[in-house]
Amino acid sequence: WINTAERDAFFAFAASSGLNKYAGQIAPRNSEHSPWTQTVDMTIRQAIPFGWRNAKAEVYLQVINLANLVDDSWGIVEEVPFTYRRTVAGAIFDPVTNQYGYVFNGATLDGLPQVADDTSTSRWQAKLGITIKF
Repeated sequence: WINTAERDAFFAFAASSGLNKYAGQIAPRNSEHSPWTQTVDMTIRQAIPFGWRNAKAEVYLQVINLANLVDDSWGIVEEVPFTYRRTVAGAIFDPVTNQYGYVFNGATLDGLPQVADDTSTSRWQAKLGITIKF
């Protein structure tokens, strides 16, 4: 470490996040997870017969993530960023001593999951259509 403050900050983070139980080893697969997500979807279908053989039309309305349509704070997908988006520790090279030193990147740790509002999974969607069956 480049100094004892960097080292102590890193190990304090490891202890507070529970990562210290994996000290000296690789954390097992699926040992951590993102918060649960709940969504409500709705589909309404209405069959409309017409007199040509056994053909019928079916009109449907499908709403995905209906809860988000009712309230913008419902049905939001939250995810914890992956390691490539959150660098906890890094290294710098000191050409004078010809050695690398570790640094703690505490500025990348806000502790809150990021809201995935850039994907279609957090938004409501509606689809209206007709299907003709013969």
